[in-house]
Amino acid sequence: MKAWWIAGLLALASLAGCGSSDEIDEWDTTESLLWRAADEDVQDALFAIRLAVEAGDFERAEEPLIELLDRHPENLTAQFLWQEWQLGRPGADPVALVAIARAKAAQQAREVSDMLLAARLETDLEAARLLLEGALASSMSADLEAACRYALAYVLMQRGEAAAAWSELERSLAKDPGSLRARRLEARLERGGDNLARGLAMLDYWVDQAEYAPEISSDSWYGALLEVAEMSLTLDEGGATEDALERFAEGRGEGSMTAPSPRRQALAALIGAALAADEGDPKEALDLVQVARNLVPPSTRTGRLAMIDQALLNELFLDRELDAIASWELVLERFNSATGVDADELIRALEARVRLARLRESQPK
Repeated sequence: MKAWWIAGLLALASLAGCGSSDEIDEWDTTESLLWRAADEDVQDALFAIRLAVEAGDFERAEEPLIELLDRHPENLTAQFLWQEWQLGRPGADPVALVAIARAKAAQQAREVSDMLLAARLETDLEAARLLLEGALASSMSADLEAACRYALAYVLMQRGEAAAAWSELERSLAKDPGSLRARRLEARLERGGDNLARGLAMLDYWVDQAEYAPEISSDSWYGALLEVAEMSLTLDEGGATEDALERFAEGRGEGSMTAPSPRRQALAALIGAALAADEGDPKEALDLVQVARNLVPPSTRTGRLAMIDQALLNELFLDRELDAIASWELVLERFNSATGVDADELIRALEARVRLARLRESQPK
């Protein structure tokens, strides 16, 4: 049993075999002037604001962000950062902010960006789709149309409409080939379309391009880097997996930006565990699984994945049948008390029951 099966439990995205060539056409992010600024000083200011917002230093971010919006009101990165500032500051009322965004998007004198920002906060995918399709009915610049089509593609992907998502994304990239947000979605759709090697090449290039980009959150960047690690392991590229995990530990911008969340750190530990098991060191793998378990509550999806990995290591790699039985019993206990379990986890729960039954049956009577 290969350790990549353990890594597959991370379920970062659906996996299949490799497709065609993994060669990609590189693109220039500086072309995306709706997200980025032609003036390097403005770009640096946006990056500093991103740092302050992610660090929770809203007071330090407020004045320069307001000044930047006064000078560059059309810059979407600045608008998105303002929205994040409003949502993250102490005493923020997310429900009220969503209501305000909806009301602004419904006004007759609304701007296209008002509808885009409202769709970004919308939790109802159908409502978000209608907002974006309504925005696209207006006349706008090519760059702004690209942003709306990217957002619509993202919503369609979430709705499970991959073909329609691809169509909108291609139209978006035709108008704004340097959009990091759109390129991130492209890699995700490429992976979901059974072309793992090409999706990995795209994402690996994206991680380099996005490291210092203020339009990309640190959580998104860390998530992409973990996908690079996990996809590399799936393709038996252990060295690339190790490199990605080392880069994750170093931190975005050589540690200058927000550290990864406990959940991201736990996922990194689980990928490291899979790599260790694949390289013939199940005890190191078990230690890393315990690191992951210490980082997240057992009631979370990631916590349950860590318990599954612990059970698999005990059963398949360490031949500790009694420990494996105890681990599988704990897994099922957590599944039985869990809410919002998806189809993938239901399959894992069924596998846990089968494995537990077989182990119990094999014990001396």
